[in-house]
Amino acid sequence: MANIFITGVSSGIGKTSAERLIAGGHRVVGGSRRPTTFRSPLGHWVALDVTDPASIVAAGEEATGWLGEVDVVVNNAGVTLNAFVEETPVAEARALFETDFWGVVGVNSFFLPAMRSRRSGRIVIVGSLAGRVGAIGQGFYSAAKHALEGYGETLAAEVEGFGIAVNIVEPGFHRTALHVGMQRRQQYIADYDRYRDSVSRSIEQAFTAGADPVRVADAICRLIERNSSALRHPVGSDARWVPRLKNVVPPSLFMARLRNRFGMR
Repeated sequence: MANIFITGVSSGIGKTSAERLIAGGHRVVGGSRRPTTFRSPLGHWVALDVTDPASIVAAGEEATGWLGEVDVVVNNAGVTLNAFVEETPVAEARALFETDFWGVVGVNSFFLPAMRSRRSGRIVIVGSLAGRVGAIGQGFYSAAKHALEGYGETLAAEVEGFGIAVNIVEPGFHRTALHVGMQRRQQYIADYDRYRDSVSRSIEQAFTAGADPVRVADAICRLIERNSSALRHPVGSDARWVPRLKNVVPPSLFMARLRNRFGMR
């Protein structure tokens, strides 16, 4: 049984993953900004804001004290931002990166020294299909997930010699709350009005018709329990076939299909 630290456990994939792992007999410390409770003495909640270095240190120290040592870190905390790239204020884009990218880096940086010292450990990063393919209407979310792909792949190569595994879980569209209608912003641009409603509807429909998010939690549990060494773990049929399609069709054709999928005809 493993000692596991999970970020973003107040709801969704993080909470379900924690509950699944606890049910499997693992000891889990879950961190989030909003409090949560676990129905088992194997689970423990700590306050965590991944954008605050002091909060990461405090949560990491409490988790290590409660668990003794942390075998697995699951980076699940994240936010999204639904807006066209040109209409997104730079401050909002930077704030997203603070959570979705730098938050992951900060949490891993706390736990990696102990893992390296004992020559064992596992880092799990919850990425996205949007980290493999550009996501119209979610450009900066997609950019942050692309950054995680590069970070995770490089980290895996650098720490493998110390007995540390890195896994990137890549969900496609699942029924989660990671979407809201595209809102008009202070700097909205009239040229995009012709696409705004259709892109918003396409995003919402994709999430609504997506797979059960429990599948993502199950994938996280499986790779931990099976001690998987594979770097990437796509979850959902779209997460598997869309990157393959991108690699085999001409770029212009793939771009046309992408624009058509999101209503930018």
